[in-house]
Amino acid sequence: MRKKFLIIFLVLIVNSGFAIGADNQGGVFVTFADSGDCVLSFSEGWNLFSFCSELNGNEELVTLLSPLEGRYRYVMVWDKVTQVFEIYSPRGNDAQPFDVFDDDKSYFIYMEEPAVLEIDGSESGLESRDLVEGWNSPSYPYRSALFIEDLIGSFRNDFRYLMKWSAVRQEFDIYSLGRSDAQPFIFIDKGEGQFIYLRNPNTLVYAL
Repeated sequence: MRKKFLIIFLVLIVNSGFAIGADNQGGVFVTFADSGDCVLSFSEGWNLFSFCSELNGNEELVTLLSPLEGRYRYVMVWDKVTQVFEIYSPRGNDAQPFDVFDDDKSYFIYMEEPAVLEIDGSESGLESRDLVEGWNSPSYPYRSALFIEDLIGSFRNDFRYLMKWSAVRQEFDIYSLGRSDAQPFIFIDKGEGQFIYLRNPNTLVYAL
């Protein structure tokens, strides 16, 4: 029975885009495999995403989202200084609060139908994000997954919450070191956005 469970576990890992190997002591280790190009899949409703390619001067919102024209209703970005959302609407008559993307940030987009967006550009190298006391919404800029324990390593003492958005249930899942039950997730993957709450200002240093 134990062997059967192990086989099922390994199949699930392989199908999830992980890589499996063995160390020189005979143990098994799991690493995350690179999942290829930066392709963002959006569901109907709200989606929280990050750019997994560097925008390299192609930050204009209208241009970048042109393949989605007529299919999205809002784009929201979190202002970590004022601790409020700024909302862009392609149907708005007033001046927009923003009209360019910053690939250091995560964004919400409201889709009126499912769609796929491919982002051209190179993958990010070593990066960091300055975080404030309170809520932050830094991007996750890579094309392979990272364990949350590794993500919060540079600011663990000030860490309180990390939230990811479920596009299926249209609600947040919350990771917290203080919870007594199982965490709702243990890694962040390509294209996913995030919200991080800190007790004090600190720096997120991605340790890939």
